[in-house]
Amino acid sequence: MGYFYSEGLKRLGRINSDGYVYSDSLQRLGRINKDGYIYAESFERVGRIDGDGFIYSNGLERVGRIQKDGYVYTEGLKRIGRLDKDIVERLLR
Repeated sequence: MGYFYSEGLKRLGRINSDGYVYSDSLQRLGRINKDGYIYAESFERVGRIDGDGFIYSNGLERVGRIQKDGYVYTEGLKRIGRLDKDIVERLLR
């Protein structure tokens, strides 16, 4: 389990070891499965994170990247947040 934060380091939520994503108020938002596919709580697939950290929309447009240090960037290289080390290790292979 690990937390994710905004660029201002406000804690936004957590991702459990089973891939379920929760807001900071513990509302379940969706899931990231072991293959990196991202699902909304409605089970609709909304994107993917590949083993190199690239983030894609469901239409396969690259929209951002997760760095090994946990920082998250948009495709335009604007830093937008950070993930705990445990999450990064789970997502990046």
